[in-house]
Amino acid sequence: MSKNVVKCISIISLLMLLNLLGASTGQCSSFTTDITEESLWISLDVSEQQRKQIDTIISESYSQVKKIQKKQGSNDIYDFNNLFILLQYTSKMNDMRKTTSDRILQVLDTKQKPNFEKQLQEIQDASYKSTAMMLSLELTDAQKKLVVISLLKTQKKIWETIAKKSNSWEEKRKKLNRINKLQIISAKLSKEQRTKMAQWNIMFSSSAY
Repeated sequence: MSKNVVKCISIISLLMLLNLLGASTGQCSSFTTDITEESLWISLDVSEQQRKQIDTIISESYSQVKKIQKKQGSNDIYDFNNLFILLQYTSKMNDMRKTTSDRILQVLDTKQKPNFEKQLQEIQDASYKSTAMMLSLELTDAQKKLVVISLLKTQKKIWETIAKKSNSWEEKRKKLNRINKLQIISAKLSKEQRTKMAQWNIMFSSSAY
């Protein structure tokens, strides 16, 4: 494989990380907090009627998500052609997330909307910080592959959880609390990289106050 191709693959892998890291970096160095946009949808302080409307929106979005997921293809992200398919996939999933949030926003009243918009912005800002952190870790190509594949699987699990109609919001949140993207990433890192990641996380936590 030529150096130019390897460099292009590396750049695309990082773009995928940006799309997949739709999570805050938590509030402590042990990575116990992992707030995703999807978990925010089922954490809103809304009426029972609004919950039903939001559940319907999530269910409709999940129907589209499953269609997108079927086109994902192989998990071999170092197949050059498939890499572009995966980049397209993560971009579409990002768009679906935004569309879902926009639809949920329309369900909220004038008092609820500003808080939801603020939380969405905080999550977006945190995802950029998370990506900057990942860049600073100087992952090897093998690590990038492992991280991207793990995040792809995690993203699927998150959607499956929030779309399950038989579970209450409270039950869904409990299940989501067991899914921590940052802990998953940490498991793929060297000791030195984990230390650096913890330092970044402490810095983010300090800047939040």
